Amino acid sequence: LAADSRLRNDPMLLPDMSDAVSRLTKALDAHELIGVFGDFDTDGITGTALLVRGLEEVGARVAPYLPDRLDEGHGLNDDAVRALTKRGVTLLVTVDCGTSSVDEIALAASLGADTIVTDHHNLTDNPPVSCALINPKRPDSAYPYPDLTGVGMAFKLVEALYADIGEPWPGHLLELVALGTVADVGPLTGENRFLVKEGIERLRTTQNPGIRALADVSKVKLASLATDDLSFRLIPRLNAPGRLGSARTSLDLLTAKSEEDAASLANELELMNSERRALTEEAMQEAERQVARNSGQEGVAPLVFVESEAWSPGILGLIAARLTDIYHRPAIAVARGSRSSRASRAVGALPMATTAPSKRGASSRMAATDLVVFSLWARWATSGVSMRQWVATPWAANNALEIPTSTIRTSVSTGAPPRKADRPRSTAPGLILMDSAIWGSPSARTMRHTTNLSSGVRSSESGRLASTISRLLSSISSGSKAYFCTRVNA
Repeated sequence: LAADSRLRNDPMLLPDMSDAVSRLTKALDAHELIGVFGDFDTDGITGTALLVRGLEEVGARVAPYLPDRLDEGHGLNDDAVRALTKRGVTLLVTVDCGTSSVDEIALAASLGADTIVTDHHNLTDNPPVSCALINPKRPDSAYPYPDLTGVGMAFKLVEALYADIGEPWPGHLLELVALGTVADVGPLTGENRFLVKEGIERLRTTQNPGIRALADVSKVKLASLATDDLSFRLIPRLNAPGRLGSARTSLDLLTAKSEEDAASLANELELMNSERRALTEEAMQEAERQVARNSGQEGVAPLVFVESEAWSPGILGLIAARLTDIYHRPAIAVARGSRSSRASRAVGALPMATTAPSKRGASSRMAATDLVVFSLWARWATSGVSMRQWVATPWAANNALEIPTSTIRTSVSTGAPPRKADRPRSTAPGLILMDSAIWGSPSARTMRHTTNLSSGVRSSESGRLASTISRLLSSISSGSKAYFCTRVNA
């Protein structure tokens, strides 16, 4: 992995960076409590740890917060905002999220807290009103490299702050950038290439007690560390707590001050990773039994769909990915709940975004269905807790993709379906939104972008339909896309 410092870019080229640095220096001078809100995957965990360490090293008072995967899900939420402001946070900095958190940032402002957003996800048409929205994908961004990950964006904020207050360049934090960028599968091009290369070099001689302890339980020799060691040994262990619930153990490990604390936390991670492996193996056995049971004379269906009440939501992505590797099909794995069910998807290296009809025409199982599954961000209110919710809606009660009709029907309640003339014709491939999903019945106040999906779109124009739904989804949730799946031969 070759890279040099010429690939580095000036952080002040990022939009709103000057405002963010100004607000951070004000917080430092006034000894304000700064909240750092991250995510439960390794990109979010390392980005949070980087900001905690980077800010504390210049005297800041910091309160980190990672959402619980099971109770809160991804992204900023009202309960977290209230909890942080109740602790005295007057400045909130997000990591790997916030671009679409309009209501939550408005809530923070009403409770007396400014918000600095650091994020790399696609913007919506209605960005939040924040103190600073630092995102290289903003249309007004002058930053030359748009593919930084969440931890990379956090590093650029610390880099800009250190330059402003006269501190040395924080290269020692690049070890965290390398972990998070590889975990998030950031492209190893341009600035990412430099950050990961430099970060791995620093990991080989790291003095971070948590990383050293993690390497020890992972049987990794830091002196000869390679990207495979990150991908298959260190990162899965950092991800394990977040898959089972709270990722706080991983954050505490990366910010540990003593060797003793780090060793204890690393051992906890090892036990959690063993539990995660056992749960995944047990779930995979059941998933493969379901695939075999649901396969007809034509073999495995074009879309692999498996579900169970016993599966932990945190391992669904692993199940879907392994099914895609085995069967060479897009896969959806669902953890069924009593009121709502959570799902994850995987597509692997399948040919996606094609608008060509199936070669088998109307007789194809993929082409024969008149089913369209799309997902929308919605609000789910239960017991006074606001949760982010995906809602999946069929346009026909058709079981051609071997999606259990009962599962589909539980998702219907999003308003009137499109007119029959606007539905895809039977010769069009099935349209599936391949993105993280939580399926269930939304509350009455949740539905806003659900009607007139096909307005002005002829059913034969499948590519245009995909584009229309993609634009719809991007106005609600950053990074959402609609794809067409043609039949994939085994």
